[in-house]
Amino acid sequence: MSGSHAPPSGSHGLGPDGVGPGPEPTEACQPSHVPSVFPVVYKGSRGGQRVRVIHHPFPQSTIRDLCKAHRDYGRDSPYFRGLLRSDLDAAVVIPADLKQLFSCLLDSTEFKLWVAVWRQQLREALPSLLRDPETAVDDNGNPLTLEHLMVTSSRHEPYRLQLTEALHLRTADWTFLSLNTKEQGAWPVQGKELVIIGDCKYTPQEVEILPGVLVNNPGDLVLWLRCTHPPTFIPKGQITRSLCLAEISCRNGGVKIDIPDPSVEISVASIDERPTKKLNWLTNEPVWVEQWPLSKPKLKALEELVKEQLAKGHIVETDSPWNSPVFVIQKPGKDKGRLLQDLHQINNVIEDIGSLQPGMPSPTMLPQNWQLAVIKDCFSQIPLHPDDAPRFAFSVPTINREAPRRRYHWRVLPQGMKNSPVICQWYVASLLSPVRAAAGQAIIYHYMDDVLVCAPNDDMLSHVLGLTVDALVAAGFELQEEKVQRMPPWKYLGLEIGKQTIVPQKLAIKTKVSSLADVHQLCGALNWVRPWLGLTTNDLAPLFNLLKGGEEQSSPRVLTPEAEKALEKVQDAMSKRQAHRFDLELPFKFIIMGKLPHLHGMIFQWKNIPKKDREGNDPLSIIEWVFLSHQWSKRMTRPQELVAELIRKARFRIRELAGGDFECIHIPIGLRSGQISKAMLEHLLQENEALQFTLDSFTGQISIHRPARKIFNSEVKFVLSLKEVRSRRPLKALTVFTDASGRSHKSVLTWKDPQTQQWEADIAEVEGSPQVAELAAVVRAFERFPEPFNLVTDSAYVAGVVSRADQAILQEVSNVAFYDLLSKLVRLVSH
Repeated sequence: MSGSHAPPSGSHGLGPDGVGPGPEPTEACQPSHVPSVFPVVYKGSRGGQRVRVIHHPFPQSTIRDLCKAHRDYGRDSPYFRGLLRSDLDAAVVIPADLKQLFSCLLDSTEFKLWVAVWRQQLREALPSLLRDPETAVDDNGNPLTLEHLMVTSSRHEPYRLQLTEALHLRTADWTFLSLNTKEQGAWPVQGKELVIIGDCKYTPQEVEILPGVLVNNPGDLVLWLRCTHPPTFIPKGQITRSLCLAEISCRNGGVKIDIPDPSVEISVASIDERPTKKLNWLTNEPVWVEQWPLSKPKLKALEELVKEQLAKGHIVETDSPWNSPVFVIQKPGKDKGRLLQDLHQINNVIEDIGSLQPGMPSPTMLPQNWQLAVIKDCFSQIPLHPDDAPRFAFSVPTINREAPRRRYHWRVLPQGMKNSPVICQWYVASLLSPVRAAAGQAIIYHYMDDVLVCAPNDDMLSHVLGLTVDALVAAGFELQEEKVQRMPPWKYLGLEIGKQTIVPQKLAIKTKVSSLADVHQLCGALNWVRPWLGLTTNDLAPLFNLLKGGEEQSSPRVLTPEAEKALEKVQDAMSKRQAHRFDLELPFKFIIMGKLPHLHGMIFQWKNIPKKDREGNDPLSIIEWVFLSHQWSKRMTRPQELVAELIRKARFRIRELAGGDFECIHIPIGLRSGQISKAMLEHLLQENEALQFTLDSFTGQISIHRPARKIFNSEVKFVLSLKEVRSRRPLKALTVFTDASGRSHKSVLTWKDPQTQQWEADIAEVEGSPQVAELAAVVRAFERFPEPFNLVTDSAYVAGVVSRADQAILQEVSNVAFYDLLSKLVRLVSH
């Protein structure tokens, strides 16, 4: 490369923190805590004369002095800053020098983030250098490229051996390493007598590499790798060995091997583009939706955003026959707008892709006291499949059609495309899958734009976090140091995670409600925090009741006094309650709590610590609360069915969370003897089909006792009674017959008086169907005869209703008279 390396007029020198050049903060470039660098300019001439400048790398002695000052005095010390500034000002410094320097000053994760910013800023500066005739080409007349800015020697020196795919070495066996023989300069071994292979900066300590040749192709060099202490993972593109050519010369009667000493040993590993998921289209006929006119301010903002996206390579010019309108919206609290595209018509011709991740991972499954790190907002440029990209085209209009409009299409997933979230999930999963394979005990959560890494100790966390950052940076994602959180409490997807506990972040509860839309928003926020705070259906019922009525989102709503009290309970729960990360040593348990009609349950762990030895250590760890629906599909639901549904949901949830089952299920069963027998439990299951299904294959214990903890015993207790009010055999008692007529609306009950042996009757007229009329007769029978009796009816519907009435929970129905009859029946049968 040629020319002077001094920054041009108007370029940026060292930033105020003394850790690297940085621009003034602008709307497009916010200050970063990651040391960054803007590129120097490669001048083709100096003073009108062609010159060749020989670059000398940053002296190692200077780097050692800087590292010592950094270690002894700290990054923010005046001594270190002054030394760094004087050293950088005293020499011609190019981007590669700074990369070498900061690789020594930063830890591995900071350096990876620094390199990501460094690459991006070089990439953004390249277009302006290409426009200047003095900086557009190198000495050989070749156009300036990103490689020119990142290295100091020609692109073929020094030679590096590069991996063509990621390797996960699980054993200590030797593995053949295949190289990309098509890349020019990757095999510079033919015609040379000696090739020197040595370790490089990135060689893993646990990896051994030996050279060799294949019998069928002795002219090509091959490498064999093995891991001395498996397993280990080598990311795709990581440099593992440097290769140099050697010449033999004779001096003073002896033989000497001359090994070239490249000026700077920096190379850029080439990484193939990762394939992305191709969309399935319902039609290949182009969809064209005309761009609507934009106001001058909006058009100006659009042109600036298009210019920015074009510079980043997110869009390209196009002549696609597809078109969808674009518009600009203002970001809240910011001057900069956001470029959006109306893709409604495009979405109509795209085949849906099923969700790959239907919900967020629960942080309660992070083991207690394990170390965490959270990378936030890291996925913003997922590539579109090249075949799909032209279909996401748009046009930039002009005022009064004064010039032809410019047209572009996206190269990355556009916001608003219905399959974008699924493709993002799939793409990031493909990046993280080899990291998960190499992570060992560590846990990696990926959801939306965040990645959480959890490991049992700091060393493993640093290792796995490094692999994760490597994989993401290698795929082109821009990670910022301030977006990596290492210290507790860790903020993750709206939650604050401590070493043992989990609480929601400060949740803004909207107390001003004026429409149905406001109620939907409020209930949605509360439903999200319920599993961690235990907000019961009974607590929130006044708020849920506000959802009833008109379906229009604008229909008016006002908080009732009951709803206001419910919100006070919510605020109290948010300040006092919490969930817990699970204990690896303890089994999971489930308990049924609450009172009719709204039962709920808790998934928990219990540490058996005697009260005298607890010393403030709570034996209870709340993993998650389980709730039933506020409304039931059945008109009458028995308590046994509620219990069965709770257990079913809890067992399903624990399989989702932990892949296992409960050690114990606590069912509050009322017994006279105080202890349940096997025969009693079998009787309970025989009498209830729902419980049979829900406890199928359950091998754990069933307990009727509650743990000795205030939370389990402070509220009104629900007790499932094994006593039945209905006999399956005829009683030696009065027999009552009921009947009804739909035509005459007569509701009749008749019986034979045991005293007079005369038939008696009770006849009434009831409006409604024959079933309603006969149900009215049954209700009158229970009102007339409080003692046990036999009931005979010719209506299968009424017989079924009576058999399910004991302690039943009713669903509200629109027929008020019918609901009143059901309510009376349940009350009469249950008490």
